[in-house]
Amino acid sequence: MSRLRTQLIAAFVALSVVPLTAIVTFGYFTSERSFRRAVEKETSELASRIDRRVGMIADAVGRDIERVGSLPVEMFLSAPGAAQIGDAQIAEQLRVVLGENAELLTIDVVPDVPAAPAAAPIPNPAPSPVAAPAPVPPVAPVSPVAPTAKVEATPAVPQIATLDPVTRADMEKAIATGREAARVATLAKQEALEQLRARIEARHASAAHADQSRIMKFHTRELATSIVKDGETVGRLRAQLRGDEVVRRVIQGSASQEGDVVFAVDREGKLFAASDEEKSKIEAAGLDALARGNGNATADWVVASSAATDAGVSFAIARPISESLREMRAGAARNFGFGLALIGVALIGIVPLANHIARDIETVTAAAEKIATGELDTEVRVGSKNEIGKLAAAFNGMARDLRQNQERLLDEERSRREQEIERRLLAAQYERKSAELEEARRFQLSLLPSSPPAHPELEVASYVHTATEVGGDYWDYLLAPDGTLTLVIGDATGHGARAGTMVTVVKSLFATFSPEDSLAEFLERANQSIRRMGLERMAMALTLARFRPGVVEVAAAGMPPVLIHRAAAGTIEDVMIEAPPLGTLPFSYGSRTLALASGDAVLLMTDGFPELSDAEGDPFGYVAVEREFAAASHDTPRGILDHLSAVAEAWTRGEPPTDDITFVAVKVR
Repeated sequence: MSRLRTQLIAAFVALSVVPLTAIVTFGYFTSERSFRRAVEKETSELASRIDRRVGMIADAVGRDIERVGSLPVEMFLSAPGAAQIGDAQIAEQLRVVLGENAELLTIDVVPDVPAAPAAAPIPNPAPSPVAAPAPVPPVAPVSPVAPTAKVEATPAVPQIATLDPVTRADMEKAIATGREAARVATLAKQEALEQLRARIEARHASAAHADQSRIMKFHTRELATSIVKDGETVGRLRAQLRGDEVVRRVIQGSASQEGDVVFAVDREGKLFAASDEEKSKIEAAGLDALARGNGNATADWVVASSAATDAGVSFAIARPISESLREMRAGAARNFGFGLALIGVALIGIVPLANHIARDIETVTAAAEKIATGELDTEVRVGSKNEIGKLAAAFNGMARDLRQNQERLLDEERSRREQEIERRLLAAQYERKSAELEEARRFQLSLLPSSPPAHPELEVASYVHTATEVGGDYWDYLLAPDGTLTLVIGDATGHGARAGTMVTVVKSLFATFSPEDSLAEFLERANQSIRRMGLERMAMALTLARFRPGVVEVAAAGMPPVLIHRAAAGTIEDVMIEAPPLGTLPFSYGSRTLALASGDAVLLMTDGFPELSDAEGDPFGYVAVEREFAAASHDTPRGILDHLSAVAEAWTRGEPPTDDITFVAVKVR
């Protein structure tokens, strides 16, 4: 049973360790997946907040620009070396006023001049020398605002109409000349302004082209405001966000926890990080490719990126999770080890239980082997109340049933052998009796005539069918030398050997009959002889018929009537003589003599045919016998008897008769 014990322990260990391993593994991967999703969600929210910070910075800078524009213009002119609007010293002074936000701006102060016809828009001012290397596109051009021209008061002149013609002509000519001179001066001034504007635009275009590769392309709203002096616009303050500085400031202030790496990627795939060290770290880990969606997922980082802004910049946050995953794996390993420890503790209790189960099964197996060898008195002793105990009880009950069945089988075998012996004895007796009955049947048949008598005037036929081996019916004849024919037909009581004995007695008595004896006297003498024998209620019904030319004498003792068919009339005449059977009572028997004509037929029979029963138990009847005899009376005696035997077989539907049937038919030639 050590093999069973080992199998039980191995099954317990397998059924414990395998589910534990599956649960711990499933828990670890589920926790890792949930942790990754939580980190991805958190970093995605941080990236979205970074996007919103860009807009907040732009709004704050715009408000600072508007605040600076509302300051007195003298404040700008107070800058060292600044004599008028448009001097570079004013821009430097503005950076001091704006504070730390000035690092995010490219500032330019433009004086306001009258607009020239079809003048080109003023380009963006050149960036300051502190601009970052990232390219920034020029902001939308600002249309110059034409100030209201000051018109000096013209001195009063005398009315021309009051002057004399010569003076008036000179005055008009002088006015025209002055107007032409003023127009020429104005045109010259406008041309000078146009040239100045062209130089400024060329300078700005050159600066913008030179910085295109290093200024980020932020398409935000224009940061500009007007400079007003005494209610008039005297210039315009224009500023442009420096995208690289905005991105750097956002990146430096966006790390949510230690270890997070914040960076940005533009449409051209350029990487922006807080420092060159972090940039190298990002490129080495391939985090920028993950942010662009081109790299494969890594097991140590979770990268979440925002959608690209209007400037084509996408902010991303990479959070390292390798340390957290190591802690999760260590926790899973601890849980697995704790589970194994519990299994070990349970195994300490399983081993004795397995030993107990194996011992009980071994006891049941040994008892079953003894029962199989025939030791049915074996009893399985198991103290357990579990299924093994029930199995042991079942074995004990089976052993008891087997003992009882064996005893019953032995009794049945003994009885069967006794019955077999008895059957063989009976078979032997039956064979002996059958042989005796066959011998008795042959002896009885030897008592009957082997063939009917040959008579010149009479034709005779007989039919005998016994119900058993030895029947009780009898017929015989005696033919005298003078042609007298005496027929005898009888029916002994019962069947078998006793009936055969009675037939033998009557046969012996008929052997003493002579043609000169009276039929009635013979019946009386035979009755007395049988009664003296004391055959214990045995009797013999008997009919004698003596045929002489033209007549027949009939004497009977308890027999059915003799039927005579009159050929001339075609009728049936029954000759009934009532008298008791021989061997019953003392009786004086009598006889009757009837005339016979040519063609007449006489039928002598026992009661077996009239009393023959069909399948329903109905007897054939004497009336039916007369009808069938009449139907066949035109035939020979043999034909008559064949017809009657066929009718008897059809009536019983082939079943054997319950009584002997005997016919003797005589027909006058």
